[in-house]
Amino acid sequence: MEILNQILGWVIIVGTFITYGFQYKKLYDNKDVNGINDNMLLLGCASSLLNLLGIISSNVDDFNQGNLYFKLLPLIQLFSPWICLQINYYMYYIYETDPKKLSKYKVFNILLILFTITIFPILILCSNGYHDMLSDLLNVSSGILSVAMWIPQIKTTYMEKQEGSLSLISIGCHALGCVMVIIFQLIEKENFSVVIPYIIALLCEGWIVCYCLLNRDNNIPLIDLEYSSIDSSIDNSEHHGLSDND
Repeated sequence: MEILNQILGWVIIVGTFITYGFQYKKLYDNKDVNGINDNMLLLGCASSLLNLLGIISSNVDDFNQGNLYFKLLPLIQLFSPWICLQINYYMYYIYETDPKKLSKYKVFNILLILFTITIFPILILCSNGYHDMLSDLLNVSSGILSVAMWIPQIKTTYMEKQEGSLSLISIGCHALGCVMVIIFQLIEKENFSVVIPYIIALLCEGWIVCYCLLNRDNNIPLIDLEYSSIDSSIDNSEHHGLSDND
């Protein structure tokens, strides 16, 4: 059973990076942020960070007890969605042109750093003996933010009736990943509050995927298959050849 837990944990970690790759590619290909609400990314980063800090709080008392590898694996598993969201938000920042949203990105990350390196350590020290209570508080706060993050994105998707630069493959894989995270964290016997954000994310991501699929043009593929430079040159040469014959 322990081996299966480890396999599931690493599948979730690796799968998180792979599935976000679809979103990174779509942003890179489109070079715009149409269909993506920046408040979703901001609140998502905050939610994932609080979730990560929550599990750190619940394990801080017995971190030196038992096998260090088994202590770190759940932390790494929750670290992966946070860093992936941070990368996603950074790519949004690259292709966004609205000065207000660019300033929001900078201010948010400054506050995020300050909270992590100053306020959180103070909370850990002041809650000595009540770290589980602090963990629940952080996880519940994460759950609230995870609800809030999907409200603006669902509104944007509903209004535009299309995904734009939002990758449905990435969102769909995240929904499946949420199921795996919930199972993994429950097997690891972490506090139930840890999985609350993932239950909410599963429901919201599932709605976005279904709504976009019902309203999308069937002629548009989920993955844009572009010609390579070699294929393009062949097509061009064939075109010119036909023109010459004509």
